[in-house]
Amino acid sequence: MAELTNVAYFTAKPGRSQDLGDELLQLVAPSRKEEGCLRYEIHQSNDVPDVWMVLEDWRHTSDFKLHMSTDYVQVFMAKVPDLCVEDVEICGYQQRSRTPETRKGVYEMSTQNPKVWLVTGCSTGFGRYIAEHLLEAGEKVVVTARKTEKIADLEQKGDALILPLDVIDRDQCQKVVDAAEARFGRIDVLINNAGIGFFGAIEETDEQNARRLFDVNFFGTANTIHAVLPHMRARRSGTIVNLTSIGGLVGYTGVGYYCATKFAVEGLSDTLRKEVAPLGINVMTVEPSAFRTEWAGSSNEVTASIEDYETTAGEARRAYHASVGKQAGDPARAAKAIREAVLAPEPPHHLPLGNDAADAALRKAEDLKANVVAWEALSRSADFPAN
Repeated sequence: MAELTNVAYFTAKPGRSQDLGDELLQLVAPSRKEEGCLRYEIHQSNDVPDVWMVLEDWRHTSDFKLHMSTDYVQVFMAKVPDLCVEDVEICGYQQRSRTPETRKGVYEMSTQNPKVWLVTGCSTGFGRYIAEHLLEAGEKVVVTARKTEKIADLEQKGDALILPLDVIDRDQCQKVVDAAEARFGRIDVLINNAGIGFFGAIEETDEQNARRLFDVNFFGTANTIHAVLPHMRARRSGTIVNLTSIGGLVGYTGVGYYCATKFAVEGLSDTLRKEVAPLGINVMTVEPSAFRTEWAGSSNEVTASIEDYETTAGEARRAYHASVGKQAGDPARAAKAIREAVLAPEPPHHLPLGNDAADAALRKAEDLKANVVAWEALSRSADFPAN
């Protein structure tokens, strides 16, 4: 059976593998030699247990992968001569399956250290299911909600730090991150779950409700990202998970402004991913379809509807309410899927959750491709002539 281990790693560019290996061999003295294997003991500070790092057959690999705790990434980069960001790709802090095949040719640090997760919006729905699952799995979790009395019981379920957080308050976001760093020493994963819904046709939705949606769903997400990024950049490691919706990839009648906020988070995430990938930070969006949470039953809606939209937005609104308690999605399974995706060696950029979400995402991709192909000639005609 494969052994699961939490590792952080970076990969040298071609041509630097043997140089990097030789330099690292000089940094630590081997305590034992085996066939094709050198084992090194790395002593950390007094308050952190010692760990072992294993090097096997590194000379036979086309590139050199070093697996270590996030605390040691910066230490080794500082000690290895001429090692810079251009030479190294920081690949993140992940859980990997250790088999004889995956162990060959890599450094690995075998630890039992859990990750530190910061989860927003944990009073109900996805947030609570995610926090509960992480605690049950032995992870360290910063559990947040606007009203902490709704999440106080989670402190008894594991290594949890319970904090109040209204994501639209940027100063409070910073205080939560500072408290998490003080308690756990780092934040490995940020899960942006906090959000609100609103039912109404676009024309029916007033500006106040529309702006409220963007304040919470978009700017709230941005606030927590701004707060954690300096720490993740310093460690060259981390994962940011933004829960959007299948409504962030596909527009749905009756929730137009809600979908607009989720499309905005998708765009923010796509750009952020490109900016922070070279720094060892992963960015993933999660796009659920309908799940058995309180979302459809607790979301606000228009007070004055327009008759012309009764067969579109109105019908959709009634269907959402009628579906409460009957949705196909299981939030407990979703929580497990999110953790599994984060811990994967190569986490996905997008994780549609549920059959409806997967089907809708695939249809959107197919429809977009068909539309571009059908109008490709006219699209290309808009550039200046090549000659």
